[in-house]
Amino acid sequence: MDLFIPKAMLSLAVLIPSTILDIKTREVPDKFWVVGFIFSLAMTGLEILTGALSVLSLAVSIAVGSVLGLALFYMGFFGGADSKALMFLSLTIPKYPTWFRQMTVSTPIPVLTIFDNSLILSLCYPLAILTLNLTDLARGRNPFEGLQLKGPISTVVLLLTTRRVSLETLRRKVGYYPAERPVKADGDVVRRPIYFMKAEVDKEELMKELEPYVAKGLYTDGVLATPTIPFITFITAGLLLIPVGDLVLTLVSILVPR
Repeated sequence: MDLFIPKAMLSLAVLIPSTILDIKTREVPDKFWVVGFIFSLAMTGLEILTGALSVLSLAVSIAVGSVLGLALFYMGFFGGADSKALMFLSLTIPKYPTWFRQMTVSTPIPVLTIFDNSLILSLCYPLAILTLNLTDLARGRNPFEGLQLKGPISTVVLLLTTRRVSLETLRRKVGYYPAERPVKADGDVVRRPIYFMKAEVDKEELMKELEPYVAKGLYTDGVLATPTIPFITFITAGLLLIPVGDLVLTLVSILVPR
């Protein structure tokens, strides 16, 4: 019994509202994953019982999704919802049905293809930030004015990941996190950038470091911030691109001569 289509619909039914909630509030209630895992387990179990899915295929898929999800979570690149999304997909869509055809090359493990697609799509975001920062520089606005930078490489990193915004914008927007902190050095206060923002960072704790210096006028010219998008957004888009194939393998096949 092939349940690929209803399981794909289940995946979207869980991921789309989870993505919307994560973007708006940075929280996804566990009930989404509990309900999703229950239905997924039931349908996947039925496929195994009817011989449409092998235990080996399921085990490989779960292993890949779990290792990727947990490893990236503990390294600080993934939030909890991102990790759960990959593990959920590894259980829900462990393999392609025989009738399924993709437009380009792909891996035989759907969750790996979804991850590869999401990785490529996520690269568009820093390019968008870079474009905005270069536009500011062209207009004579230096996003790093007043900050103590390390060197050209670190500056490029900041150009790809941060924006200069008003303190009000930083406080108001859920996905914006302080990308600098005040540090006392030789009796003075210097503004140093934060070069790596973990997915599960506590915004309130970072804001508390800034607040004592707000009244002193340290941030009247704006504050460096990291505008973030939950990675589950790209995972959901990567799932929608499964009919296209694996974008990473496709790019490799184009760029590497045979």
